[in-house]
Amino acid sequence: MVLKLEKKSMCLNVIIVLGFFTMVSALRAQEQRQINSINFDHVTNSEGLMHNSIDPIYQDSRGYMWLGTVNGLYKYNGDKYKIYNNELGNQNSIIGNRITAIIEDSEGVVWIGTSSGLCRYNRDTDTFSRELINAQSNSSFIFKHNVNTLFEDDSKTLWVGTSDGLHRLDRGSNGFTLSVYQADSNGVGLSNNYVTQILQDDMGLLIGTRKGLNRLIFKEGSELEIKRILHKDLVDLFVLSMIIGVNSNVWVGTNTGLHKIAYSNGNNFDVSKNVLKTIDKSLSQVSINSLLIHDKSRIWIGTKKLGLIHLNHENNKVRFFEHDIVNAQSLRSNEINVITKDNSGLMWIGTARGGVSKLDLQKKRIEHIKNHVIDPLSLSGNIVNSIYEDSQKNIWIGTYGNGLNVFTEQQKDNSVTRIESGLIGSDNVHAICEDNYGNMWLGTLSNGITQIKFLNGKIVKAARFTKENTNGILVSNKVHLMYKDLRGDIWIGGDSNLGLLRLKPSKEFGELPQISRYKKIEGNTNSLTENHVSAIYEDSEGILWVGTRNNGLVKILRDFNNNPIDYVRIRGRENNRSSLNNNQIFSIHEDSDSNLWIATFGGGLNKIPREQKKEKLPEIIKFKKEQGLPSNEIYGILEGDNNDLWISTNNGISNYDITEKKFSNLGLNDGLQALNFRKNAFFKAQDGTMYFGGINGFNKFN
Repeated sequence: MVLKLEKKSMCLNVIIVLGFFTMVSALRAQEQRQINSINFDHVTNSEGLMHNSIDPIYQDSRGYMWLGTVNGLYKYNGDKYKIYNNELGNQNSIIGNRITAIIEDSEGVVWIGTSSGLCRYNRDTDTFSRELINAQSNSSFIFKHNVNTLFEDDSKTLWVGTSDGLHRLDRGSNGFTLSVYQADSNGVGLSNNYVTQILQDDMGLLIGTRKGLNRLIFKEGSELEIKRILHKDLVDLFVLSMIIGVNSNVWVGTNTGLHKIAYSNGNNFDVSKNVLKTIDKSLSQVSINSLLIHDKSRIWIGTKKLGLIHLNHENNKVRFFEHDIVNAQSLRSNEINVITKDNSGLMWIGTARGGVSKLDLQKKRIEHIKNHVIDPLSLSGNIVNSIYEDSQKNIWIGTYGNGLNVFTEQQKDNSVTRIESGLIGSDNVHAICEDNYGNMWLGTLSNGITQIKFLNGKIVKAARFTKENTNGILVSNKVHLMYKDLRGDIWIGGDSNLGLLRLKPSKEFGELPQISRYKKIEGNTNSLTENHVSAIYEDSEGILWVGTRNNGLVKILRDFNNNPIDYVRIRGRENNRSSLNNNQIFSIHEDSDSNLWIATFGGGLNKIPREQKKEKLPEIIKFKKEQGLPSNEIYGILEGDNNDLWISTNNGISNYDITEKKFSNLGLNDGLQALNFRKNAFFKAQDGTMYFGGINGFNKFN
């Protein structure tokens, strides 16, 4: 009995150790790559697709989508899926259930290749024909070879790649003439009989096999010549996919990586070997099952284990899209069998054991950046407090409980530089701002303010200012908000003890800045309405607008030295339709026409028209759910390049068309990180990209 327990214990230890090393291997494999988040649509069983391993996928000229599985063929009419199976004794059923290839020829006939042979689909009768007429003998025959691929060339000849050679079906008025091309032990003919891919370019046909590439050159009449491509970087490759790109370059996917063949004059060509490995060393052995041209500079790559890879071969940047167990709208499987695009621009992704995922390539995408536990180059945490772009175009992300992140101008692939919390004094970064000397200022939840010098992707200097080490000049360590005005002063808001601070940065790094405090004075209306400042904004006329947590809006006029001299209080008044309809102010924005927009938490959106901004009691226009907003709890407001407004809320993002006076609302299906966003976590970058942070990372879009 003891011996059995010891054996079980030993087995358990082995399993734990193996599991540990498996996890470590996964970490190492992904440490150099950033997994991107994008929302895919998925075909569900309720639509009639009952199989999870899909390959191939093809759209015919009438718009039907054909999907092959290991146990039958599906036809999709845009609404439902219909399955066709081999029926024992029924010669009009499909010839085999394991579907391997689908093509429609120039006469509109759909051909189906299977592991049991070849057949044609009869549209009129919704049946299949197996028999072909031999043009020479006028007798019928059935093509029973294991079909791997189908291709029709420019002369309307049908080519069938099988496990035992290349088969040619020439169509004539009396039927088909069949020719077979195979490997020869003397080094003549195909390099291997297992034909996997067929492609036509300006020079003829390219034939991919499980052991190298072959060039098929057409001669006069029906004669042709097969030449093995003996380039040292292409010999013996197991070809899995091929596609023609810009400048007639041929991209070849193999079981070990991606290669590019660039032809110059005549038969001369250059080979770029293992393109992905040259960009990212972790991609040294990637099995590539499918390729799809996105545009002249980008290619979609379907892999056996790494999901989808999006390659920009002009700037050598790659993006990765993989299955995420906690994201139902990620890919369902990392084993991609096939990717293709339909006539509407929709990309269909057939996977092994994950069914079909779809991605609308015509749709403007909203990127979702988030933390991935096993990826150290991803965002450090998903609760985003603050977003800011500095003068060097670095994007700074402050999180709740997971510190500070920087996406530098050089990091175009969404990989992040994480800043050590010990350098900034807190894991909770609520505010980020840059002064006119190029120094960054950080406001934290409970550790005051940190000044940092950031150069070449790292912090080279850091200085911390707290209530304790400033002798109370900084009256509270809870700094939630920072805003730099046109004069270079930084205005600060925080908890209910802080009030409004004005910080004048010193040219000397680390020197205690001059800090002035402005607060509510009981009985004095020429002061703040409360000390908890939640929003700060300077408009085009130099007026400083301050929003409070519970007591409305304050308009502040300043003197030559930037000191507040006149306070105008604007609050919601009971039974007054023209006043603010809520006194909890979360953000303020001035649009291109100088109208002021106020985001409230509970009262929706309030607008002070340009001509009303000078009034002590301005006429205010309200927008709530009744007018089309998805929620009355508003967090942030940004303006698009076409002057429309983008508004983050407690229920998604809303776009307000100022010309049409209409709201359009975005939800989870549009790629949002979640429906709930965060106060102060929004920013528009210099290139027009807008950032909105929430509880599950952040979104960015232009």
